[in-house]
Parts: sequence; C-alpha cells; structure tokens
Amino acid sequence: MAFEVSIDQSRATVIIVHGDFLIAGDLSATIRDFMPFALIIVARDIEEACTLLDGAKPVMLAFVEAGHSDFAASALAERLDRHLGRVVLLGDIAEQQAAEGGWPVLFRPFFADDILMLLRSWTSGGTAVGAMS
Repeated sequence: MAFEVSIDQSRATVIIVHGDFLIAGDLSATIRDFMPFALIIVARDIEEACTLLDGAKPVMLAFVEAGHSDFAASALAERLDRHLGRVVLLGDIAEQQAAEGGWPVLFRPFFADDILMLLRSWTSGGTAVGAMS
C-alpha cells in the first residue's frame, strides 16, 4: 500500500547498503511500499554503493550498515553530504557508536513501522535526529 508523500517520487533515489541480503530486501520492500516510484539501489558495502551511484541522480535517502566513524570517513558520506542526502545507520557498530551522534541509528529489532516513521519524517521535510529505539 503506497502512502501519499510531499516529494516527487519519480525523482527520488534511495540507497540501501547492507551485507545481509534478507535485511536489505526487507528494507527495500518497505521503502517500495511507501515510495513506489523511487529508484532503490541495493549494495553489499560502501565501496559497491559508490560504484553503483556513479552517474546516478543525487541520493535522497540512505540506509547504511556502518558505524559513525567508518561512515564519516567514507566517500559515500562525502557524496551524500554534497547532495544533502539523509542517512540512517544500522548494524552492530552503528548501535555501539550511537552515542557519538552524527546520524540517526536504527536499532534492532526494527520493524516496518520504524522505517515508515523515518520515511514520513524525511519526505515531509522533517529530520530524524538522535538514535531510534
């Protein structure tokens, strides 16, 4: 079921960077339900994400399995910052480094409603700050 949003979904690009195929697939399916016309790119790691994004439209949203320090030092962080892309971090290291701030962290277990809350906030112009639980 698609929900109405305030952005032009035909121009929205979302990237999911996660090493677990099932988690990436679940994230992709939930995002697709909310944003049926978005381009969703799935990568196993940050290096692959940068390769897949080469020449792509600016990324509006990113779900990235990485800790704050690793993500901050990555080419993907630089690219998303240039284009004002919004990022949420996931995974063990992100959860361990959540207190460092910088980007919101989606703590496990997370559910479709948690992802939809982020999407609704971001697509309506809000910001997701701090750590989610």
